[in-house]
Amino acid sequence: MNIKLPLCAGIFLLLAAAAVYGQEGSITRRAGEAFNNDNFEEAKALYLNALKTDPANMEIYLNLGYIYEYQRDFQTAIGYYQKGLPYADLKKGVFYLNMGNAYYKAGDYAAAEKMYTSAAEGVPPLYSAYLSRAGVRVKNSSYTGAISDYQTYLVFVPDTPKRAKIEEILGLLQA
Repeated sequence: MNIKLPLCAGIFLLLAAAAVYGQEGSITRRAGEAFNNDNFEEAKALYLNALKTDPANMEIYLNLGYIYEYQRDFQTAIGYYQKGLPYADLKKGVFYLNMGNAYYKAGDYAAAEKMYTSAAEGVPPLYSAYLSRAGVRVKNSSYTGAISDYQTYLVFVPDTPKRAKIEEILGLLQA
């Protein structure tokens, strides 16, 4: 048996896989650079292309969601956040928080509150979700829930630079 043939085929497959991975990484890297430079149209096109070869990359979904949210296409943004959720692992809270923000901007306050609740109660919890949910609850005149959220946030983040403003809001809500 000629050992050179399988060895050559194996090396060829490794080189081909490295080339594909390099292109995939390059597209994602270029998309990230465009995103960081606020060139959202270029970033969107590159991320959509990268998604074809890397469909389990949560950062792609997160950034596409953000781009669509920035462009005020909230339903598409929410769709990308939802599609990325299964790949989010310990960043699920970020996806829920962003979905909550998109629902809030779209005027669906009930859905926003549910997403903020998922972010606040996730593992690890996102404490900023308590602030966001408090804002929705104030908007919906659910003052008891808003007070609870503001107080909970201050317990978890006692040194927040927002403390004075939150305490002012609490004073108004409790009056």
